[in-house]
Amino acid sequence: MRRLFLNKMKKTIRFLLIFFIFLSFFSYPLNSAQNNGTRRSTVIIDGVKSSDLVSVINSGSSVLSLRDLAILYGAFLEWKPISAIASLYINNRKIDIKIDDNSIYLDKKRKKVSEPSRLIGNDVFISADIFNFDEFSDIVQSDAKWDARNLVLTIDRRLNIAPARYFTRPESTQIVIHLTEPLPYSISKTTNAVVLNIMKGKIKNERVNVANGVVKDIIYEDGGRLASVKINLSQTPKRIKTAKLSKPDRISILVEHKEPIDITTAYSSENSNRIASEYDDVSAFLIPTESLGSAKIMNTKNNDSGGADDLIGLFSKTDAPSSNVKNNYEIVQNEWSGSMNKTVKKANERKIIVIDPGHGGQDPGAIGAGGTNEKDVVLAIAYELKKLLDEDGGYRTILTRSDDRFIPLGTRAEIANKLHADLFISIHCNANINRSVDGFEIYFLSEKATDPQALATENLENSVIELESKSEKEKTNLQKMFWSMTLNEYMNEAAELSSFIAAETPKRLKIQNRGVKQAGFYVLRGAEMPAVLVESAFISNYSQEAKLRTSAFQILVADAVYEGIVRYFARKDRYAKK
Repeated sequence: MRRLFLNKMKKTIRFLLIFFIFLSFFSYPLNSAQNNGTRRSTVIIDGVKSSDLVSVINSGSSVLSLRDLAILYGAFLEWKPISAIASLYINNRKIDIKIDDNSIYLDKKRKKVSEPSRLIGNDVFISADIFNFDEFSDIVQSDAKWDARNLVLTIDRRLNIAPARYFTRPESTQIVIHLTEPLPYSISKTTNAVVLNIMKGKIKNERVNVANGVVKDIIYEDGGRLASVKINLSQTPKRIKTAKLSKPDRISILVEHKEPIDITTAYSSENSNRIASEYDDVSAFLIPTESLGSAKIMNTKNNDSGGADDLIGLFSKTDAPSSNVKNNYEIVQNEWSGSMNKTVKKANERKIIVIDPGHGGQDPGAIGAGGTNEKDVVLAIAYELKKLLDEDGGYRTILTRSDDRFIPLGTRAEIANKLHADLFISIHCNANINRSVDGFEIYFLSEKATDPQALATENLENSVIELESKSEKEKTNLQKMFWSMTLNEYMNEAAELSSFIAAETPKRLKIQNRGVKQAGFYVLRGAEMPAVLVESAFISNYSQEAKLRTSAFQILVADAVYEGIVRYFARKDRYAKK
């Protein structure tokens, strides 16, 4: 009897021991996940912050939720319990992940990763190394960058159609659609609009607000097998011309106006809540020269909210005409060079513009969380701006630096002074210790910063002086003493130029407008002409750093500054003739 009891006890103990070993084995990944902590990462798609989709477990290297990745990429997820294999189906292609294995199969091509895939609860977690494989990028048709330290996943979809670029002149509006490859297209008229259908086009769905009195907006739609670009009109055009161009591949559309429009004002057909409807031009909110030192320039709301429409609304007494477009105009295809009719001026009649790409050499400027250097971004923007101004025919442009070299702050303005430049444009990226701060700002000179944020930006940009030699520092400090006695005459003009650029930028870049501001930037102090400093976006912000790295965003910044310059000189010419 006792022997029987002991045998039963041994069997029970053996069963319990096996049970606990089994339980500890299968619960290890879950316990490990709980110990290390499951966290949510930030996902940025095409420079726009998305929902926090991807679950992350930090265990030396990162592993990500396969279920969340399937949602993120719009993939079909299949689980095979017998073989312990999870499969992702994307774009008619397949990715296989085997549990407790360091291998991932991309279209049957085996790739080794640093961390084995794990089954935790009802989800599979895979190594973030998957983003390093070109085969994965080809399958999902996008490029991804995983920042393990900050838990940020940045995804750039592989699109073959770039954001629309547009330029307004009195007689016409030009719209340029850049392609990464030659694509066939058709164009047709529809109610109040012109539609381009681009075969095999891959495009980001978005709306570009133009509102210049003739073109209302441009709408991009991805239809799968083709992309459509719809140009909504607010006025019947005289004629529309299209041209298919190469090197680079692009489609150019010229909307010829029936009557010339005034480009010295900005129209907003959708802005019914203007800050001050009695204002009909830029000068309405420029401060008197004698009070410029008080730094009381117009700001948008509390400096942290989007105000693009508010600023645009200050420019026009009347909105653009209500949409009642007749289809009695013709569309002429491929009988046009693709360029607007620009007046080619003699060399001595051209406006001289000095473009200053900030920082350079041993001064990288602000550095984004992903390692992007401000000096590289602003040089790329400066080159795009120079290209536009040179192609225009009415300008002569000079860069203060054309490569990665350090130029002292005082020397930059000195270059403009020696050339007797008409404008000095300094290009920068902003930064803030708070990574959620974002937006566009533009500055002109003042003894006193507009607000604490403007003061912080001033201190950041002026800190470069510490890299200068003793003699260069003395020169910069001397400029600081004398600028207020000699430069007041340029202040209102700089404010006016800032306002035109500020009105153009946010609607093109789809980022908030933080307003026109003033601060005591050393780089502007010595300029003997209207001078402005453009803070294109916050490189410290994850989403905007992702945007700033792309050539598409850099080009749109240049477009906005260029258009602001053109409108500024058009306004000067208009008043010079009166």
